[in-house]
Amino acid sequence: AHDPLGGMRLTERGFAAMPRLIAGAAGDLCSGRIVAVLEGGYDIAALGRCVAATVRELDGTTSARYDEHHAASLVAQEGDASE
Repeated sequence: AHDPLGGMRLTERGFAAMPRLIAGAAGDLCSGRIVAVLEGGYDIAALGRCVAATVRELDGTTSARYDEHHAASLVAQEGDASE
């Protein structure tokens, strides 16, 4: 998503990988319970797509499922791009 203020270069695909990691950890650590909080955004179109991707991931309705290892590598790659 476009982030001119924070300078993060996290793609929507990378953003969608995060709930997979969280859901996996929640399954191991807290009986699968997850709380999601939406904090504003200035790129409304990207925010909408990222929220929809998060809901699909947590709902299990995503068409592109990846295992947790793949999700972790996507997030790591996104982190490397921001350095």
